Amino acid sequence: MHVSVEATKGLERSITVEVPEEHIAQEVQKRLKSLAGRVKLDGFRPGKVPLQVVEQRFKGQVREEVVRDTLRSSFEEAVAKENLRPAGGTDIKSVEGQPGRGLSYKATFEVYPEINLASFEGFKVTKPEAAITEQDVDKMLETLRKQRQGWQPADREARDGDQLQVSFTLLNEEGEQVGPDSQTSVVLGASILGKDIEAKLLGLKAGSDVVIEKTAPANHPDPARASKTERYRIKLISLFEPILPELDEAFIRDFGIESGSLDELRVEVRANMQRELIQAVKDKIKQQVIDWLYEAHPIEIPRALIENEAATLLNSERNKRGLPPAAAEDIAAQRAAYESQARHRVALGLLLAEIIRNNGIKVDPAQVRASIEAVAATYEDPQEVIQWYYGTPQRLNQIESLVLEDQVVEWLLKHAEVATVASSFDAIIHPELPGTSRL
Repeated sequence: MHVSVEATKGLERSITVEVPEEHIAQEVQKRLKSLAGRVKLDGFRPGKVPLQVVEQRFKGQVREEVVRDTLRSSFEEAVAKENLRPAGGTDIKSVEGQPGRGLSYKATFEVYPEINLASFEGFKVTKPEAAITEQDVDKMLETLRKQRQGWQPADREARDGDQLQVSFTLLNEEGEQVGPDSQTSVVLGASILGKDIEAKLLGLKAGSDVVIEKTAPANHPDPARASKTERYRIKLISLFEPILPELDEAFIRDFGIESGSLDELRVEVRANMQRELIQAVKDKIKQQVIDWLYEAHPIEIPRALIENEAATLLNSERNKRGLPPAAAEDIAAQRAAYESQARHRVALGLLLAEIIRNNGIKVDPAQVRASIEAVAATYEDPQEVIQWYYGTPQRLNQIESLVLEDQVVEWLLKHAEVATVASSFDAIIHPELPGTSRL
């Protein structure tokens, strides 16, 4: 077999493969002989059909099968021989497989980039450090009360913390209603609708309304709405104010503290906060490492991988909104809106995979077990949760992938300059987050 490789542009490679007729003919003859021993034809006993008859009846079909199989196997052999790592699909053209001419074809594809790990000079990571204070525990207890708060109707203007029942009406350019109303409940201050929209609802009373404009994101799952500015009328149907439960024995028992002791609840809350703090610090360090890894390695990425990831992101967003998978033309139209995120995710995946491959990093079963037990500890029956993970291959694979990623981060951290900085529980756990929108 003869193979020639041409680097066309960027990561694209084109190989020409030639398989001699002798190889094709030998394989065809081998398969015909095998077929003669088991084929059934009228006028002949099973397994007694003359080879000449089998050739007359099946040689063309068998050759097509041999050419097809040889094309696949020769391509795999060719890329292995030339140390090429195809990424994405392969475009095969100029296939020639006529009798007497052997097999030849041209295959064009992208390859994975060669990655060389950058110098660790200047690789710095900050580790936030905080102690949980009594005031932090007090705030957490207040949060627990809010999580179990009730609601009562209120006849006044809306303010932060109120629960509003609102309706949305899409308007056309003339201010006329388009389609049916939709209703939802929202707590002011939670930024579910976005801070700009919620600000317009402050001060409204039940029965009043406000008209707002909202520009849909470029990557909106509905192509007809992408990047389009829409007008809505939001009507406040009803308003409810919160009623906080008392921090009494009945409240405390709801959290599994049978004694109803506030001191015991505080101990339990502090322990949970400590676990949350440890995980948050770990996540912040990991994010810094991941950011450095991406910024220090501006690699070229196969276009096919970016397009596939963008399509995955688009359909994931559509699934969240209860929409069916996007049609091919919709994916093509909206792919650009997801390209930056897709490029980032693919690049990190390639970088992490390269570090794993080059350093022989393998998933640590003990860390997998510890991760599963940490998750299980938050449930009423931890053992049942542990068994569920180990009994569900897909779930177990997800945990193993996360653990392997953490192991790469640990490996990178060995080469980083880590500085501890004083912080607080709130600053670590509750960084300022931008509002999102349901519209």
